[in-house]
Amino acid sequence: MSPNEVKAKIILRGKTQAMIARKAGVHRSAITLVIQRRGMSRRLRRLIAREIGEAYERVWGEAA
Repeated sequence: MSPNEVKAKIILRGKTQAMIARKAGVHRSAITLVIQRRGMSRRLRRLIAREIGEAYERVWGEAA
């Protein structure tokens, strides 16, 4: 899934990157970096996939 697709799914779910960041206890920029594939946090990747209702593998293209 491309970064733009991930961002679109977040919006369609009525959420924001800031909301996901607060839930994770990180700065909003950490979520942005993970979505853009510059950050490699498996914990944040799992959370983002869960928040958009998709399987980890479908979003990130690898096993959790």
